[in-house]
Amino acid sequence: MKRTTALLGSAVMVAATMLATLPAAANAAPLTHDQQLALVPPAVTAAGLRDDQLSVWYLDEGNTLHVGLTSYTTQQAEALVDRLGTDTVITQEDQPEAAIGHAPKSSAAAKQLLNPSAGARASAIPASGTPSTGGVPGGLTVGPYEPFLTVPTYPGGVRIIRDAGDEIVWCSTTALWGGKMLFAGHCGPNGAKWQQGYYDNGTIASSGSAGTASSVHWEANNPDVALLSGGNGFDKGVYLNGDKGNVTYAHIAGAAVSAIGATICTDGTTTGYVCNAKVNMVNGCTNMTEEGKTVHECGIDSANNPNAIVTRPGDSGGPVLAPSTGGKFLVTGTISAESNGGHTVYYSNANRIKQILGTSVTVG
Repeated sequence: MKRTTALLGSAVMVAATMLATLPAAANAAPLTHDQQLALVPPAVTAAGLRDDQLSVWYLDEGNTLHVGLTSYTTQQAEALVDRLGTDTVITQEDQPEAAIGHAPKSSAAAKQLLNPSAGARASAIPASGTPSTGGVPGGLTVGPYEPFLTVPTYPGGVRIIRDAGDEIVWCSTTALWGGKMLFAGHCGPNGAKWQQGYYDNGTIASSGSAGTASSVHWEANNPDVALLSGGNGFDKGVYLNGDKGNVTYAHIAGAAVSAIGATICTDGTTTGYVCNAKVNMVNGCTNMTEEGKTVHECGIDSANNPNAIVTRPGDSGGPVLAPSTGGKFLVTGTISAESNGGHTVYYSNANRIKQILGTSVTVG
Protein backbone atom coordinates (compact mmCIF):
# COMPACT_ATOMS: atom_id res chain seq x y z
CA MET A 1 0.00 0.00 0.00
CA LYS A 2 1.19 3.50 -0.75
CA ARG A 3 1.61 5.53 2.43
CA THR A 4 2.26 9.24 2.29
CA THR A 5 1.16 10.58 5.68
CA ALA A 6 2.84 9.92 9.00
CA LEU A 7 1.12 9.29 12.31
CA LEU A 8 -1.16 12.16 13.22
CA GLY A 9 -1.49 13.39 16.78
CA SER A 10 0.11 11.81 19.81
CA ALA A 11 1.85 8.46 19.44
CA VAL A 12 0.84 7.52 22.96
CA MET A 13 -1.63 4.64 23.01
CA VAL A 14 -5.05 5.60 24.31
CA ALA A 15 -7.02 3.38 26.61
CA ALA A 16 -9.55 2.12 24.12
CA THR A 17 -8.26 3.34 20.72
CA MET A 18 -11.61 4.95 19.88
CA LEU A 19 -11.79 7.95 22.19
CA ALA A 20 -15.03 9.21 20.77
CA THR A 21 -16.81 5.96 21.53
CA LEU A 22 -15.43 4.79 24.87
CA PRO A 23 -17.93 2.71 26.84
CA ALA A 24 -19.71 4.80 29.43
CA ALA A 25 -19.11 2.32 32.23
CA ALA A 26 -15.56 1.88 33.51
CA ASN A 27 -15.93 -1.90 33.57
CA ALA A 28 -17.59 -2.19 30.13
CA ALA A 29 -16.16 -4.80 27.80
CA PRO A 30 -13.62 -3.47 25.30
CA LEU A 31 -14.70 -3.19 21.71
CA THR A 32 -14.08 -6.23 19.55
CA HIS A 33 -11.98 -6.13 16.41
CA ASP A 34 -15.06 -5.92 14.18
CA GLN A 35 -16.73 -3.29 16.38
CA GLN A 36 -13.68 -1.06 16.13
CA LEU A 37 -13.59 -1.34 12.36
CA ALA A 38 -17.34 -0.67 12.13
CA LEU A 39 -16.78 2.76 13.66
CA VAL A 40 -14.69 3.95 10.71
CA PRO A 41 -17.26 4.57 7.93
CA PRO A 42 -19.58 6.76 10.05
CA ALA A 43 -16.58 8.64 11.44
CA VAL A 44 -15.39 9.34 7.89
CA THR A 45 -18.77 10.84 7.01
CA ALA A 46 -18.87 12.85 10.24
CA ALA A 47 -15.42 14.26 9.43
CA GLY A 48 -16.75 15.76 6.20
CA LEU A 49 -15.39 13.09 3.87
CA ARG A 50 -17.39 11.20 1.26
CA ASP A 51 -17.70 7.45 1.65
CA ASP A 52 -15.99 6.93 -1.70
CA GLN A 53 -12.88 8.65 -0.30
CA LEU A 54 -12.53 5.76 2.17
CA SER A 55 -10.24 3.11 0.72
CA VAL A 56 -9.05 0.65 3.41
CA TRP A 57 -9.17 0.40 7.19
CA TYR A 58 -7.63 -2.15 9.52
CA LEU A 59 -6.01 -2.82 12.89
CA ASP A 60 -2.34 -3.76 12.93
CA GLU A 61 -0.68 -6.25 15.28
CA GLY A 62 -0.35 -3.56 17.95
CA ASN A 63 -4.08 -2.72 17.71
CA THR A 64 -3.35 0.64 16.06
CA LEU A 65 -6.08 1.69 13.67
CA HIS A 66 -5.04 2.53 10.09
CA VAL A 67 -7.38 4.41 7.76
CA GLY A 68 -6.50 4.82 4.09
CA LEU A 69 -8.18 7.61 2.15
CA THR A 70 -7.96 8.35 -1.56
CA SER A 71 -7.70 12.09 -0.77
CA TYR A 72 -8.19 14.37 2.23
CA THR A 73 -7.34 17.75 3.68
CA THR A 74 -5.38 18.31 6.88
CA GLN A 75 -8.57 19.55 8.54
CA GLN A 76 -10.46 16.40 7.53
CA ALA A 77 -7.66 14.16 8.80
CA GLU A 78 -7.61 15.98 12.13
CA ALA A 79 -11.38 15.69 12.43
CA LEU A 80 -11.16 11.95 11.76
CA VAL A 81 -8.43 11.48 14.38
CA ASP A 82 -10.58 13.38 16.89
CA ARG A 83 -13.33 10.82 16.38
CA LEU A 84 -11.26 7.65 16.19
CA GLY A 85 -8.41 8.25 18.64
CA THR A 86 -5.10 10.07 18.69
CA ASP A 87 -3.12 6.96 17.74
CA THR A 88 -5.03 6.57 14.45
CA VAL A 89 -2.79 6.50 11.36
CA ILE A 90 -4.17 8.30 8.31
CA THR A 91 -2.61 7.44 4.92
CA GLN A 92 -3.28 7.98 1.26
CA GLU A 93 -4.35 4.76 -0.48
CA ASP A 94 -5.62 4.04 -3.97
CA GLN A 95 -9.19 2.76 -4.25
CA PRO A 96 -9.28 -1.04 -4.65
CA GLU A 97 -10.95 -2.12 -7.89
CA ALA A 98 -12.56 -5.50 -8.45
CA ALA A 99 -10.27 -7.79 -10.44
CA ILE A 100 -13.09 -9.11 -12.64
CA GLY A 101 -12.80 -9.26 -16.42
CA HIS A 102 -15.39 -7.42 -18.57
CA ALA A 103 -15.99 -7.27 -22.31
CA PRO A 104 -18.96 -5.28 -23.70
CA LYS A 105 -20.89 -6.82 -26.57
CA SER A 106 -23.31 -5.29 -29.06
CA SER A 107 -24.70 -8.56 -30.41
CA ALA A 108 -25.26 -12.11 -29.21
CA ALA A 109 -22.05 -13.99 -28.51
CA ALA A 110 -21.37 -17.06 -30.61
CA LYS A 111 -20.77 -20.25 -28.65
CA GLN A 112 -18.24 -22.94 -29.44
CA LEU A 113 -18.25 -26.13 -27.39
CA LEU A 114 -14.85 -27.77 -27.59
CA ASN A 115 -13.66 -31.13 -26.37
CA PRO A 116 -9.94 -30.67 -25.77
CA SER A 117 -7.86 -33.80 -25.56
CA ALA A 118 -6.38 -34.60 -22.20
CA GLY A 119 -2.87 -33.23 -22.13
CA ALA A 120 -0.02 -34.12 -19.84
CA ARG A 121 0.11 -31.99 -16.72
CA ALA A 122 3.42 -31.11 -15.14
CA SER A 123 3.56 -32.67 -11.70
CA ALA A 124 6.82 -31.31 -10.32
CA ILE A 125 5.91 -28.63 -7.79
CA PRO A 126 8.05 -25.45 -7.84
CA ALA A 127 10.35 -25.20 -4.87
CA SER A 128 9.27 -22.59 -2.34
CA GLY A 129 12.31 -20.47 -3.09
CA THR A 130 12.07 -20.48 -6.87
CA PRO A 131 8.57 -19.50 -8.01
CA SER A 132 7.97 -16.86 -10.65
CA THR A 133 8.67 -13.29 -9.54
CA GLY A 134 7.33 -11.35 -12.50
CA GLY A 135 4.37 -13.13 -14.02
CA VAL A 136 3.91 -13.50 -17.75
CA PRO A 137 4.62 -10.21 -19.59
CA GLY A 138 1.35 -8.84 -20.96
CA GLY A 139 -0.69 -11.54 -19.28
CA LEU A 140 -1.46 -15.12 -20.25
CA THR A 141 -2.17 -15.75 -23.92
CA VAL A 142 -5.79 -16.93 -24.24
CA GLY A 143 -6.17 -20.10 -26.29
CA PRO A 144 -7.35 -23.74 -26.38
CA TYR A 145 -5.19 -24.94 -23.51
CA GLU A 146 -5.05 -24.71 -19.73
CA PRO A 147 -6.10 -22.65 -17.82
CA PHE A 148 -8.61 -21.51 -20.47
CA LEU A 149 -9.73 -24.87 -21.80
CA THR A 150 -9.13 -28.05 -19.90
CA VAL A 151 -10.72 -31.45 -19.46
CA PRO A 152 -13.33 -32.08 -16.78
CA THR A 153 -13.05 -32.50 -13.91
CA TYR A 154 -11.78 -28.94 -13.46
CA PRO A 155 -9.08 -27.99 -10.93
CA GLY A 156 -8.75 -24.63 -9.22
CA GLY A 157 -6.83 -21.89 -11.00
CA VAL A 158 -8.83 -22.09 -14.27
CA ARG A 159 -10.91 -19.44 -16.06
CA ILE A 160 -14.70 -19.34 -15.83
CA ILE A 161 -16.92 -17.21 -18.06
CA ARG A 162 -20.56 -16.26 -18.48
CA ASP A 163 -22.77 -14.17 -20.72
CA ALA A 164 -24.19 -11.36 -18.55
CA GLY A 165 -26.48 -9.87 -21.21
CA ASP A 166 -24.83 -6.67 -22.33
CA GLU A 167 -21.36 -7.94 -21.55
CA ILE A 168 -19.21 -11.01 -21.05
CA VAL A 169 -17.60 -11.43 -17.65
CA TRP A 170 -14.88 -13.79 -16.53
CA CYS A 171 -13.09 -14.74 -13.34
CA SER A 172 -10.79 -17.43 -11.98
CA THR A 173 -11.38 -20.24 -9.50
CA THR A 174 -9.55 -20.95 -6.24
CA ALA A 175 -9.86 -24.56 -5.09
CA LEU A 176 -12.40 -27.03 -3.78
CA TRP A 177 -13.97 -25.75 -0.57
CA GLY A 178 -16.20 -28.23 1.25
CA GLY A 179 -16.58 -30.15 -2.00
CA LYS A 180 -17.59 -27.09 -4.08
CA MET A 181 -15.40 -24.74 -6.08
CA LEU A 182 -14.50 -21.47 -4.33
CA PHE A 183 -14.30 -18.19 -6.25
CA ALA A 184 -15.17 -14.49 -5.72
CA GLY A 185 -18.66 -13.31 -4.83
CA HIS A 186 -18.58 -10.13 -6.90
CA CYS A 187 -18.16 -12.18 -10.09
CA GLY A 188 -21.89 -12.84 -10.29
CA PRO A 189 -25.13 -13.46 -8.40
CA ASN A 190 -26.58 -16.61 -6.90
CA GLY A 191 -27.90 -18.84 -9.65
CA ALA A 192 -25.51 -17.54 -12.32
CA LYS A 193 -24.44 -20.26 -14.78
CA TRP A 194 -20.74 -20.47 -15.56
CA GLN A 195 -18.75 -22.13 -18.32
CA GLN A 196 -15.13 -23.26 -18.19
CA GLY A 197 -13.48 -21.46 -21.08
CA TYR A 198 -12.70 -18.03 -22.53
CA TYR A 199 -14.02 -15.23 -24.76
CA ASP A 200 -12.30 -14.31 -28.01
CA ASN A 201 -13.45 -12.26 -31.04
CA GLY A 202 -17.15 -12.48 -30.16
CA THR A 203 -17.13 -16.19 -29.36
CA ILE A 204 -17.38 -17.99 -26.03
CA ALA A 205 -15.16 -21.07 -26.32
CA SER A 206 -16.03 -23.60 -23.64
CA SER A 207 -15.16 -27.12 -22.63
CA GLY A 208 -18.32 -27.45 -20.56
CA SER A 209 -20.33 -26.28 -17.59
CA ALA A 210 -18.41 -25.06 -14.55
CA GLY A 211 -21.60 -25.10 -12.49
CA THR A 212 -23.99 -22.71 -10.78
CA ALA A 213 -23.09 -20.01 -8.25
CA SER A 214 -24.37 -20.20 -4.69
CA SER A 215 -23.44 -18.83 -1.24
CA VAL A 216 -22.55 -15.49 -2.87
CA HIS A 217 -21.19 -12.89 -0.39
CA TRP A 218 -19.30 -9.66 -1.05
CA GLU A 219 -21.25 -6.67 0.27
CA ALA A 220 -22.30 -5.40 3.71
CA ASN A 221 -18.89 -5.98 5.37
CA ASN A 222 -18.62 -9.59 4.16
CA PRO A 223 -15.58 -11.30 2.67
CA ASP A 224 -15.76 -11.69 -1.13
CA VAL A 225 -16.65 -15.35 -1.70
CA ALA A 226 -18.97 -17.68 -3.62
CA LEU A 227 -19.21 -21.36 -4.49
CA LEU A 228 -19.80 -23.28 -7.72
CA SER A 229 -21.61 -26.61 -7.70
CA GLY A 230 -22.79 -29.04 -10.35
CA GLY A 231 -21.42 -28.70 -13.81
CA ASN A 232 -18.88 -31.20 -15.05
CA GLY A 233 -17.23 -31.71 -11.68
CA PHE A 234 -14.06 -30.55 -9.97
CA ASP A 235 -10.55 -31.71 -9.20
CA LYS A 236 -8.91 -31.34 -5.77
CA GLY A 237 -5.77 -29.69 -7.10
CA VAL A 238 -4.84 -26.26 -8.47
CA TYR A 239 -3.16 -25.23 -11.72
CA LEU A 240 -0.24 -22.84 -11.29
CA ASN A 241 -0.49 -20.91 -14.51
CA GLY A 242 2.19 -20.15 -17.05
CA ASP A 243 1.59 -19.20 -20.67
CA LYS A 244 0.20 -21.41 -23.48
CA GLY A 245 -0.71 -24.37 -21.33
CA ASN A 246 2.55 -24.38 -19.39
CA VAL A 247 0.89 -25.27 -16.11
CA THR A 248 1.99 -27.03 -12.96
CA TYR A 249 -0.50 -29.18 -11.06
CA ALA A 250 -0.29 -28.41 -7.34
CA HIS A 251 -1.73 -30.40 -4.47
CA ILE A 252 -3.47 -28.64 -1.57
CA ALA A 253 -2.47 -29.38 2.03
CA GLY A 254 -5.06 -27.17 3.76
CA ALA A 255 -5.94 -23.55 4.51
CA ALA A 256 -3.99 -20.97 6.52
CA VAL A 257 -4.14 -17.31 7.50
CA SER A 258 -1.55 -14.89 6.16
CA ALA A 259 0.81 -13.17 8.59
CA ILE A 260 2.00 -9.57 8.35
CA GLY A 261 5.39 -9.54 6.63
CA ALA A 262 5.00 -13.00 5.10
CA THR A 263 5.05 -13.47 1.33
CA ILE A 264 2.28 -15.06 -0.72
CA CYS A 265 1.73 -16.21 -4.30
CA THR A 266 -1.22 -15.30 -6.51
CA ASP A 267 -2.50 -17.36 -9.41
CA GLY A 268 -5.06 -15.54 -11.56
CA THR A 269 -5.88 -16.47 -15.15
CA THR A 270 -4.82 -13.09 -16.51
CA THR A 271 -1.58 -12.47 -14.67
CA GLY A 272 -0.49 -16.04 -14.02
CA TYR A 273 1.44 -17.44 -11.08
CA VAL A 274 3.34 -14.64 -9.30
CA CYS A 275 5.06 -14.78 -5.91
CA ASN A 276 6.88 -12.52 -3.44
CA ALA A 277 4.05 -10.14 -2.59
CA LYS A 278 4.49 -9.11 1.06
CA VAL A 279 1.41 -9.16 3.31
CA ASN A 280 0.65 -5.75 4.83
CA MET A 281 -2.98 -6.09 6.02
CA VAL A 282 -4.80 -8.98 7.68
CA ASN A 283 -8.54 -9.15 8.40
CA GLY A 284 -9.23 -5.55 7.43
CA CYS A 285 -11.85 -3.80 5.33
CA THR A 286 -11.89 -2.26 1.86
CA ASN A 287 -14.20 0.05 -0.05
CA MET A 288 -14.08 -1.79 -3.39
CA THR A 289 -15.39 -0.39 -6.66
CA GLU A 290 -17.02 -2.62 -9.27
CA GLU A 291 -18.41 -1.00 -12.43
CA GLY A 292 -19.35 2.21 -10.64
CA LYS A 293 -20.67 0.49 -7.53
CA THR A 294 -18.75 0.89 -4.27
CA VAL A 295 -19.20 -1.60 -1.42
CA HIS A 296 -17.66 -2.26 1.98
CA GLU A 297 -15.94 -5.62 2.27
CA CYS A 298 -14.36 -6.96 5.47
CA GLY A 299 -12.36 -10.05 6.31
CA ILE A 300 -9.87 -8.91 3.65
CA ASP A 301 -6.07 -9.26 3.54
CA SER A 302 -3.69 -7.44 1.22
CA ALA A 303 -0.15 -7.85 -0.08
CA ASN A 304 2.13 -5.75 -2.26
CA ASN A 305 4.94 -6.51 -4.68
CA PRO A 306 6.62 -3.28 -5.87
CA ASN A 307 8.61 -5.19 -8.48
CA ALA A 308 5.84 -7.12 -10.24
CA ILE A 309 2.18 -6.86 -11.17
CA VAL A 310 0.35 -9.50 -9.17
CA THR A 311 -3.31 -8.92 -10.09
CA ARG A 312 -5.25 -7.70 -13.11
CA PRO A 313 -8.85 -7.91 -14.42
CA GLY A 314 -9.89 -11.54 -14.79
CA ASP A 315 -7.89 -12.72 -11.76
CA SER A 316 -10.84 -12.36 -9.34
CA GLY A 317 -11.57 -15.66 -7.63
CA GLY A 318 -8.09 -17.04 -8.22
CA PRO A 319 -6.13 -18.67 -5.40
CA VAL A 320 -3.76 -16.97 -3.00
CA LEU A 321 -1.24 -19.57 -1.88
CA ALA A 322 1.62 -20.24 0.51
CA PRO A 323 4.06 -23.16 0.10
CA SER A 324 3.62 -26.04 2.55
CA THR A 325 5.54 -29.22 3.26
CA GLY A 326 5.93 -32.01 0.75
CA GLY A 327 5.67 -29.68 -2.22
CA LYS A 328 2.02 -28.88 -1.49
CA PHE A 329 0.36 -25.50 -0.97
CA LEU A 330 -1.87 -23.84 1.60
CA VAL A 331 -4.80 -21.72 0.45
CA THR A 332 -4.62 -18.38 2.27
CA GLY A 333 -7.47 -16.70 0.39
CA THR A 334 -9.19 -15.89 -2.88
CA ILE A 335 -8.40 -12.84 -5.05
CA SER A 336 -10.90 -9.98 -4.82
CA ALA A 337 -9.40 -6.67 -5.98
CA GLU A 338 -6.29 -4.76 -6.95
CA SER A 339 -4.81 -1.30 -6.65
CA ASN A 340 -1.55 0.56 -7.21
CA GLY A 341 -1.42 -0.45 -10.85
CA GLY A 342 -1.86 -4.13 -10.05
CA HIS A 343 1.04 -4.27 -7.59
CA THR A 344 -1.31 -4.62 -4.59
CA VAL A 345 -3.73 -7.53 -4.27
CA TYR A 346 -6.72 -7.72 -1.91
CA TYR A 347 -8.02 -11.16 -1.02
CA SER A 348 -10.55 -12.75 1.31
CA ASN A 349 -9.03 -14.03 4.55
CA ALA A 350 -9.08 -17.84 4.88
CA ASN A 351 -10.48 -17.78 8.42
CA ARG A 352 -13.26 -15.40 7.45
CA ILE A 353 -14.10 -17.62 4.48
CA LYS A 354 -14.44 -20.54 6.90
CA GLN A 355 -16.69 -18.50 9.17
CA ILE A 356 -19.07 -17.41 6.44
CA LEU A 357 -19.22 -20.68 4.48
CA GLY A 358 -18.98 -23.04 7.44
CA THR A 359 -16.55 -25.37 5.68
CA SER A 360 -12.89 -25.43 4.70
CA VAL A 361 -10.65 -26.24 1.77
CA THR A 362 -10.73 -29.78 0.43
CA VAL A 363 -7.33 -31.40 0.93
CA GLY A 364 -5.91 -33.47 -1.87
